[in-house]
Amino acid sequence: MGKIVLYIATSIDGRIADANSSVQYLDGYGRPEEDYGYQAFLQRIGTVVMGAATYEKILSFSYWYEGMEHVIFSSRELEVPEGRSIRKLSGDPTELAQELRGREKDSWLVGGAVLLNSFLERNLVDEMIITIVPEYLGAGISLWQDGKPGNSTWKLGACRYYDDGVVQLQYLRQ
Repeated sequence: MGKIVLYIATSIDGRIADANSSVQYLDGYGRPEEDYGYQAFLQRIGTVVMGAATYEKILSFSYWYEGMEHVIFSSRELEVPEGRSIRKLSGDPTELAQELRGREKDSWLVGGAVLLNSFLERNLVDEMIITIVPEYLGAGISLWQDGKPGNSTWKLGACRYYDDGVVQLQYLRQ
């Protein structure tokens, strides 16, 4: 049975991007000898689920999650690179979540806050892996929507500390 997993990096003040929507603050982290479990995580994943802004940011990197299904939540038209395909959805993610949980591989909820909130308010996230880098941005795009979706209870599954000050927390839904 597949899980829906948030796997994301934030600054210590909970920002997934700076005030210019840039993720350059992450550039100083990750080395060939340390990927914070990223490659092992990718082996678990069969589908990536993201919002339009995250999708467009990934396209700007000229990056593509090879060998995975791509589901993008958006109410507007999206550019699709030649030779690639996406599945575009909007609205309530409950039906998609039921479908994804019936699969063998897990699904990666890539971000951002609006999409994450949509999944959290319906109890559709099974696991969160949040990698915190020791950078304080002060402004920018928050991982969390203020005051939403309300309370939920999580159990700490693992906590990893890395020599460069990065901390990775794994939470499991209770």
